[in-house]
Amino acid sequence: MIFITVGTNPLGYDYLIETVDKIQTLLSEKIVMQIGNGKYKPVHGDFFRFAPSLQPFYEKSDLVITAGGVGTLFELLSLSKKAIGVSNLDVPDHHQDEILDKLSREEYIFWCKDLKDLAKFIEKARSTKLISYKAESCHIHNTIMRYLNGHIKKKQFRYTKF
Repeated sequence: MIFITVGTNPLGYDYLIETVDKIQTLLSEKIVMQIGNGKYKPVHGDFFRFAPSLQPFYEKSDLVITAGGVGTLFELLSLSKKAIGVSNLDVPDHHQDEILDKLSREEYIFWCKDLKDLAKFIEKARSTKLISYKAESCHIHNTIMRYLNGHIKKKQFRYTKF
């Protein structure tokens, strides 16, 4: 199964959904699309707007095509899912391009900069193995707790009646 997700962007990402809908007849896999706030409703394939969790769809999929939301990208990396990140040209500052560029250069994901090339990237994803992402351990929570514990102990708290 190929799963497409556009996230929760208020503008949706109709161009991605329309593109997948057009090329779906060329694909042999089942397609499921999360269309979010988009106006376009696909003619081919199953779709829905939102779900409490997308993890069941990620787990069932062989490939995920996603807009460049950082939360989605890192969830897919943690699940070792093959992903194609696509640039949403409707986002004014193109902030997603930086993370898509970095992750694709390190061969964790594929980055489709132009949706005209999406079918080629799907073919490439079928035959190419990506590097499995290994998250570095994060200990920032320990640093924050040490700071808070030290800061709270230094303060003298006094109960005052009003």
